[in-house]
Amino acid sequence: MTDIADIPEIADVIPDRETLDGTKVSIDSILNVPLVFTGWEIRPSKHKKPGNEQCLTLQFERNGQHHIVFTGSNVLISQIEAYEAARDKTKPRMFKAVIRKIDNFYKFGRSEVK
Repeated sequence: MTDIADIPEIADVIPDRETLDGTKVSIDSILNVPLVFTGWEIRPSKHKKPGNEQCLTLQFERNGQHHIVFTGSNVLISQIEAYEAARDKTKPRMFKAVIRKIDNFYKFGRSEVK
């Protein structure tokens, strides 16, 4: 019989994946609004299109509530990848920005005017 102390916990074997939760909103409803993004995830898209095969999930807080938005924007995905590579991993995983629509693409921009 195996001693219960010898049975590993699943959390010790499989790294905990951040859970992104919140009310789903459309990306157009948050354009040009300063937000604090508190989580993100890039995964294969369920709605693949040529040249657009990934989906970015962004979590943010607004009025004390968590919200999420899904996008296949290659520009936002590349900005998140660059931020993730450059960010200080000792600090919380969050940033502030606005999402702007420029012609046919979305882009993170400065959240306040300097």
